[in-house]
Amino acid sequence: MTPSLLRRCTIASPNSFRRTQGFRSKAALEALEKASDEKTPTIALYNYPSFSGAFSALFAHFFHSHLRLPCLILPFSSVEPLRVDDLCIEGLKECYFLDFLGPRGFAAELSHQSSCKVIGFDHRKSVLSMVSCDPGCNGNVSFRVDLEKSSSTAAYEYFSTKLLLTESSDGEVKYLLNPKQRDHLELVLKYIEDADLRQWSLPNIKAFNLALGEWRSMLNCMTNPHMYEQVQ
Repeated sequence: MTPSLLRRCTIASPNSFRRTQGFRSKAALEALEKASDEKTPTIALYNYPSFSGAFSALFAHFFHSHLRLPCLILPFSSVEPLRVDDLCIEGLKECYFLDFLGPRGFAAELSHQSSCKVIGFDHRKSVLSMVSCDPGCNGNVSFRVDLEKSSSTAAYEYFSTKLLLTESSDGEVKYLLNPKQRDHLELVLKYIEDADLRQWSLPNIKAFNLALGEWRSMLNCMTNPHMYEQVQ
């Protein structure tokens, strides 16, 4: 089971992506500056080095690609994280927090300064107090926390539904994944969720989780331009 689920992640050795780089890097700031110049309306930040975060980023990528909508996707880490001021780009309307909610007050401050909507996905019990007690949150900040569903599964369902409800310019119904992708990725999501929720109920789940650990360094889309192809 484990080799079959990981077979598509063998384009490059994980060792080739072990370059360390702060997440408030020159490359990230330049990407944000370019997005501001182009008035990119959407930013998606994903938890690094989390597979749930990376797969959530993949689904955000698919959604915006299907509709040909500009979206800047960046990794977010507690190691030298991006700041609110960095993210307040010209034209920003929507910012996704994928598999994290940010430090307390971060989402509210971003929404306040940029007037954008912030939509966050998380599954960790530790964030519940922040969701219920953050006085800065307003109608523009939406936290989707489900303790019984991994963030990647929640993001997959969210973007799949949103795409189905979004009318394309040609009137064609669009699906987030094609049938071949769906069978493979939904199986991977089940394994990621089983590990994220500490259920450990699926066959070979601990071996699967251990094998994934070797690939965490490739989940930075700023240093690994092939990330989306590799996690499919």
